[in-house]
Amino acid sequence: MDEPAAPASVHLVGSIGLPTVEDVFRVVGQTLGPYLRRIPDGEVGGRKLWISWQYPLLLANPGLAPDPSGAVRPTNRFPLLRLADGVQATDIRFGELNYAREARASYLDFVAARDRGELPKGIRFQVCLPTPFAVVSSVVVRDSLAVVEAAYEAAMLGEVAMLCRHIPHQDLCIKWDLCNEMVVWDGQPTAGVPCGDEPRERILERMIRLSAGVPDEVDMGLHLCYGDFGGKHFVEPRDAAAMVEFANALCMSIR
Repeated sequence: MDEPAAPASVHLVGSIGLPTVEDVFRVVGQTLGPYLRRIPDGEVGGRKLWISWQYPLLLANPGLAPDPSGAVRPTNRFPLLRLADGVQATDIRFGELNYAREARASYLDFVAARDRGELPKGIRFQVCLPTPFAVVSSVVVRDSLAVVEAAYEAAMLGEVAMLCRHIPHQDLCIKWDLCNEMVVWDGQPTAGVPCGDEPRERILERMIRLSAGVPDEVDMGLHLCYGDFGGKHFVEPRDAAAMVEFANALCMSIR
């Protein structure tokens, strides 16, 4: 039997089970270096469970309050939030979300690892960002979703702008994590993502807005994800058909 062909390249989604950013760049560079075109910082420390580290930031916003029902989302167990009493749509704002801050620190480690030869020349630093819809729909009740998402989206686009000001474009890749969107597009019912009736057109409109904030010189990727907060799938995909359909729709919309 013929030997399997060697891989031409390897793509890393984001999280890597190593303790520090320096460990990620050293170990992954030594192991996969020749096959890497981009490398994330591993989403280490407090960022290791996807968007969980954003919940305290939302909870601390004076425009939000715990929902009186005490309801929690079954997959993440966070008490749901809603607009606080008396708060209007124009009142709610978010400051820094800290994605750019973390990435700027990791970029210094990236440059140092590249200078030491632990990473190949020409590799890009990959910053993984959740979509605002994924964050907000995971922790905010449905009737407050649109207002909170709009404010969070503005803040996330500010994070993108900050990244692009401080990291050379030829070194940068921004990858959007589309998780709740993928589950909605798949169409199978699940209690973990409550917006199953969200129109597909609105999902595409969101991605048009987000992608417009990424300069042409910066690589941009889209991660179509089924993963939940427990390291499993919200639902098991029947096959790859929904992913292919979603990928094609995204490419047609944002090119």
